Amino acid sequence: MRLAATPPAEPRRVLGAAVARISAAPPQWRAVFRDPRLLPVWISTLAFALSIACRMSFVAAFATERGIEQIAWYFTIYSLVAITARIGGGWLMDHFGIERMLVPSMMVLSAGIALIAGTGHFGLLYVAAVLGGLGHAYVYPALSAMVIARTRPEAIGRSSTV
Repeated sequence: MRLAATPPAEPRRVLGAAVARISAAPPQWRAVFRDPRLLPVWISTLAFALSIACRMSFVAAFATERGIEQIAWYFTIYSLVAITARIGGGWLMDHFGIERMLVPSMMVLSAGIALIAGTGHFGLLYVAAVLGGLGHAYVYPALSAMVIARTRPEAIGRSSTV
């Protein structure tokens, strides 16, 4: 019994189907980090993460060294301001736009860090907590929204977990 020979497929059609399968596949982790639309957001996110890590890791030791014993109030004020600003001030990002809110918010966050460096008493440390919480309240959601807005739909889950 002889099978009928199937005509060879056109090379262009086979190549086109392979390319379509490859381009429809979800991007790998490295591709998410190399996406030029996301690179400025990743750099900003790294700066934000470093500022938060420094603030949360060293403020207690720094304050103790300066003779400030009421450090728990710093973290309480920071958290309350961040929560209140996110809940009550979320409309600001809708009104002014994410990109227009990001830079001023990062500047407020930086001012809070600068105040920590120059603090000598608890009052200034509390002002630094207010500025830090306020900056954090807007920087974090802005960066998260920018990542989602700039990512291809099939890679949103992967890029938003970074």
